[in-house]
Amino acid sequence: MLEYPILERTLTNGKKDYLGLASQWSKYPDLEQLNDGLKVACVFDVVVCSKGKVRYVFEIVHKHKCSPRKIALLKLFKLQHGIDVYEVDATWILN
Repeated sequence: MLEYPILERTLTNGKKDYLGLASQWSKYPDLEQLNDGLKVACVFDVVVCSKGKVRYVFEIVHKHKCSPRKIALLKLFKLQHGIDVYEVDATWILN
């Protein structure tokens, strides 16, 4: 899937919950969901799902590397969900 959003909500105990990782979106999120207290945590460039879960994330980098916030999220998702993340240079894809 291209341009795959991960949504975030804050739970009553103050912790963050991320939607779109443990099970893939059956329907792409819409503005109505964002109005229900969810916000976009990050958007992955390319995602490969297996058995209904996100397994691999590919970040395509051209001029700007991933932000420190996104890198921290990717590390968290790797620890909590076992997602493998790859950063790919855009010039490599274009060659």
